[in-house]
Amino acid sequence: MQEFEPEEIKVNIIDKCVVVEGNYEERQNVHNFTSRHFVRRFLLPDNAMAEELQCHLSSNGILTIKVARGDRMTEFMGTEHAP
Repeated sequence: MQEFEPEEIKVNIIDKCVVVEGNYEERQNVHNFTSRHFVRRFLLPDNAMAEELQCHLSSNGILTIKVARGDRMTEFMGTEHAP
């Protein structure tokens, strides 16, 4: 995703899917004009906690998406609060 600026990438949750969309209009370089658009959909597991979705775009263009899963979150919280 190196060719996209952070504001040109959208991450949404639609119908139990994470939808990643990138779009930029025409850009001119030395030889031509370029426009790009993509859409990727990823099905979330049934126990995913969509409200816990976290996204990070690194400086070298790597998009990382994390979502908590119900069973793992419960296990972590149980361990964290154990007497």
